[in-house]
Amino acid sequence: MKRIAMIGYTRLRYDSRVIRQALAAAEAGFAVDFYTLKEPSPKPPEGINVINSNFFQYKGSNKIAFICNYLRFFMFVTIQISKNHINNKYAVIHVNNMPNFLVFSCLLPKVMGAKIILDIHDLVPEVYAEKFNLSMDHILIKLLFIEERLSAWFSNVIISTNRLHNKRFKENKINKENIPIILNASDENIFTPYSKHDFYQEKITLIFPSTIAQRLGFDILIEAMSIVKSKQQNIMLKLYGDGEYKEELLELISKKNLQNQVEFVGLVDHPTLSREYEKAHIGVIPWPSNYSTNYQMPVKINEYFTKGLAVIASDVKILKEYFSDCALFFEAGDPQDFAEKIIFLVNHRDYMKQLAQNGHQFYKENSWSRYKSEYQEILKNLTR
Repeated sequence: MKRIAMIGYTRLRYDSRVIRQALAAAEAGFAVDFYTLKEPSPKPPEGINVINSNFFQYKGSNKIAFICNYLRFFMFVTIQISKNHINNKYAVIHVNNMPNFLVFSCLLPKVMGAKIILDIHDLVPEVYAEKFNLSMDHILIKLLFIEERLSAWFSNVIISTNRLHNKRFKENKINKENIPIILNASDENIFTPYSKHDFYQEKITLIFPSTIAQRLGFDILIEAMSIVKSKQQNIMLKLYGDGEYKEELLELISKKNLQNQVEFVGLVDHPTLSREYEKAHIGVIPWPSNYSTNYQMPVKINEYFTKGLAVIASDVKILKEYFSDCALFFEAGDPQDFAEKIIFLVNHRDYMKQLAQNGHQFYKENSWSRYKSEYQEILKNLTR
């Protein structure tokens, strides 16, 4: 049996995007080792050998602490994967960013013949320019563009999540002949398709599971809910996730006196989240328009479509590029327009139902089973 190593600086239990690829590799006949961070209650996916570090993901906003945590994980992977490759050679090593430089932890395996995949879920320069409030001309951001080019050069294959990423790669002088697109589709084995929502019941529930970060529009979402409340709409918002903005978010909910309209649940596993989707009606993407969000393909919107939800989303470039018929858009960064779109959808239930049907059709045409086959073909080509 051929062996594949997968690397992800992530909380594996909550990251459906990397779990689905690990399961796809196992289904294709590979023995899978997954190198990742420590988990409080690890329950590895069936058939996957999880190799945990002894430390957790850093969730703060200190630049030095962030870099140190990345470097610590880099050293852990470098030592472990080199040792394991000598004992049991890997045919392929699949590296999930962020960061991109994790590919260099595979130097010894690459020299010994392993093929390297760099899976770019997020554009690192844009994400960190936004996260740390830096301009795209800042020296650190310029270095990240260089890091991206070097990481791409080192890799045998780059995988991207959307066509806007591919265009941006060319702008950064990454000239791979073919960069396959594996859309952030929802895995039907994790999020069972569902389309039986009652869109005509009195109380409507909105849902948003996400990393709790201000750059992802939580302040815009809460302000919009405050406006909705002033209109006396019977609407509930449920939030799921964890992150550095959690305490500020709870304070904002309290300050706006939205405890009865907004429920913060916290981090839940995928089976629980799948069930929660079935109790909701509208999935929201409140992202502001910035360096990162205009290119970033959210896996959540595809989960919404799989679970048969209507969607209200900000009009960032990537979402309008892909989902013009599947979502009701509001002007990014404008809580007043966001609130008006929520109220409009609640007052037009037939349209809400039609949006949900359009989104569910998008899921059917772009399901994970389609992209899984393409991913498995990449693995076969690399090991032929």
